[in-house]
Amino acid sequence: MRRFAGELRALDAQRRALLYAVAGGLIAGVVLYAGLAGPIARALPASWRVPERMAAATLGQDRWDAGARLMQDASPQGWPLRKDQMKGPRPLGH
Repeated sequence: MRRFAGELRALDAQRRALLYAVAGGLIAGVVLYAGLAGPIARALPASWRVPERMAAATLGQDRWDAGARLMQDASPQGWPLRKDQMKGPRPLGH
């Protein structure tokens, strides 16, 4: 009986260790992703436009509308002037 109780305690400790390892791995993965996503995106070829795509995805808009929103946020006073200059058809592929 004592041997069986010892095995149960060891099994419980093993489950707890596995849970800690999984939780630690998840936390480490999130931290690494948050810290390395930007530098990796900027290290890729500029023609891939990864940072621009990430910004648009973060804003939940296509790249054209996301760019307009970023310009408006960067210069609220100058935004009406830029908005008037942007009238016309959107570029193809955006």
